[in-house]
Amino acid sequence: MSQCIVECKDNFGTSIYTEDRSIVIQTDAPKEHGGKGVQFSPTDLVAAALGACIITVMSMHAKKIGIDFQEAKAKVTKNQKATVGGIGELIVHVYYPHKLEKSVEEKLEKAATHCPVHQVIDPKVRQEIIFHWGEILS
Repeated sequence: MSQCIVECKDNFGTSIYTEDRSIVIQTDAPKEHGGKGVQFSPTDLVAAALGACIITVMSMHAKKIGIDFQEAKAKVTKNQKATVGGIGELIVHVYYPHKLEKSVEEKLEKAATHCPVHQVIDPKVRQEIIFHWGEILS
């Protein structure tokens, strides 16, 4: 079980703590919603969680087959719905600077689509994962 504490701050912001208060994340509403727009918004954290989950799951699978996946990076684009409030689309680009055997790439790509965050995002939110084998995120 995992728990966190979320405290409301001024101008629609929050502070999120681990139970022992060792890690703090600040959030803020976007300017168009009355916030300061200087921190990640809660929906930005959903996008970041998806990217982090994909990289984590892929690295765990890579380790099982003897591949060091530490150079992998993900770039996540979040597009809002045309109407106010809500994520319409999440596009994740996964970069790994080395080409692998096609079968290995396919196994890692399959693992990415099974990350828990990917699985729990509402199906109405369009998700796309694009893999860039042998490329570096610049």
